[in-house]
Amino acid sequence: MKKLLDQLGRGWTVVDDHHLEKEYKYDDFRQALDFTNRVGELAEAQGHHPDVYLAWGKVKLTLWTTRSTG
Repeated sequence: MKKLLDQLGRGWTVVDDHHLEKEYKYDDFRQALDFTNRVGELAEAQGHHPDVYLAWGKVKLTLWTTRSTG
């Protein structure tokens, strides 16, 4: 998992050694919602869908992967 984490850049954390999380901060709900919608479009295109938590001024993504990181 560390090899994959190194490729992702800053802000991502490994949770329970099997999934990734990152929280994004925004100035208001509208910006967070717009980001959520962009993530949704990208997820549909990739066929890989994260869990998305949307709140006022923040979005948290939780992502599982089956990619081998060995």
